[in-house]
Amino acid sequence: MGKNSKESPRKNSSLAGNQIWKWAITLLLPMIIALIPVTDIFTSDIKWFLVITVMAVAIMATGVIPLIAISLALPILYFILLDIPTSLALSPWTGQIPWLVLGGFIVTIASQKTGLLNRLAYHSILLFGGNFKGIIFGLLIVGILLAAVIADPSAKAILLGTLTLGICTALNLELGSKSAAALGATVIAVTLGPSFLFSHAIGNMVVFEVASDVGVSLPPAPEYFTHMLIPQLIYILLTVLVIFIVFKPDEKIESKQYFKEQLKQLGPMRINEKKLVAITILLIFAILTSGIHGIDVGWLFAIAAILMFLPGIALVKEEDLSKVNFTIIFFAVACLSIGLVSVELGVAGLAQSLASPWLRGGGLEVIPGIWMFGFLINFLLTPLAGWTAFTAPLVELARDLNINPLPVLYSYIQGLEQVLFPYEYATLLIIFGFGMMSMGQFIKYNLVRAVISGVAIAVLFIPYWYLIGLL
Repeated sequence: MGKNSKESPRKNSSLAGNQIWKWAITLLLPMIIALIPVTDIFTSDIKWFLVITVMAVAIMATGVIPLIAISLALPILYFILLDIPTSLALSPWTGQIPWLVLGGFIVTIASQKTGLLNRLAYHSILLFGGNFKGIIFGLLIVGILLAAVIADPSAKAILLGTLTLGICTALNLELGSKSAAALGATVIAVTLGPSFLFSHAIGNMVVFEVASDVGVSLPPAPEYFTHMLIPQLIYILLTVLVIFIVFKPDEKIESKQYFKEQLKQLGPMRINEKKLVAITILLIFAILTSGIHGIDVGWLFAIAAILMFLPGIALVKEEDLSKVNFTIIFFAVACLSIGLVSVELGVAGLAQSLASPWLRGGGLEVIPGIWMFGFLINFLLTPLAGWTAFTAPLVELARDLNINPLPVLYSYIQGLEQVLFPYEYATLLIIFGFGMMSMGQFIKYNLVRAVISGVAIAVLFIPYWYLIGLL
């Protein structure tokens, strides 16, 4: 008791010290920007836009104010302090992104309630032999299937992390061991990589929501597949295969009987699972034919979510909405506001003038630099903020260099997907929070994964894009 009472003041003092440092960083960065003199390019509006935005992003990164509070405040600050029209600052609410994320969360809830995800996972694992390799490749199949119907990576991280942690527990794998770390790394690989097999990945949707304001649209799903499917599949497979090298288990793990027993306990496929399968098939078909019927993907996810509430289907109920992470939706809207307001104020011109001296030449020279820029900016911004903040400048840069903006944006998205530390990306923070990997193991795998991505851009994606005439 006495020991605890002695430690408590020290702990409180340490926490207070951390808060002071966080506030110092949050306030110092915008103050430095505020002291920069105004020029013809660095106008007063751009300067105060950056002051507001950098402070908001610093608050998001340090957590000194709840995320939902700063997400609500950011667009309001834009139209109060910068005289930005409310119709622009709040326009993301009239777009498809918030409804895409909300629909994805509701699909996630239905997947959890019906048990369909577990059934798919167990079948996939047994398809690959039911052993340790079978678990990893089975999770890869599940990750690809989830990416087809759930755009938000955080939702997939929760589903796959919960499922995989349960497997670790059932097989008595010690958390932090090579075996558990291998499964944790697999969750990272199959949560992030498969998303960009599909045009409706949240990164694509957010980037091209901003890019549409400068005349670049997200290609329809079939065309997007021709751009990304083959190189992205190879990249994903490499990030999975390297797990067997980085985290080779010390012991032989045989789990076939366990998964057979789990399937037996699930019994025959239930009616609610069949309903979810039917809605999922309809959703995928609607996404693939969006170029014909003209309904944006975000609205299709919202429609799928609404169907799940209808009488006779009832896969989710009103009380299930308490499980939706509404903070992520407000955060997405705030980040979209950053991109839209930056376009309105001409931040693209400033960024372009700063970046153009070291981004010169054709696609072969520029695109690896764009990937590296995305990778480095992740240390300062979350991927969601990065997706919006520099999209318009990169489009203008591509046009100046006479390069198709599509591979430039694809490469930027790929770079932003690579992180080394959990704080950089909420999705990976969720996965790390399951405890399957130590911090050292987490950094080790993500460093290897980033190297694979960078090399793949140079020797796989770029030659492929030249081959199909995209570059």
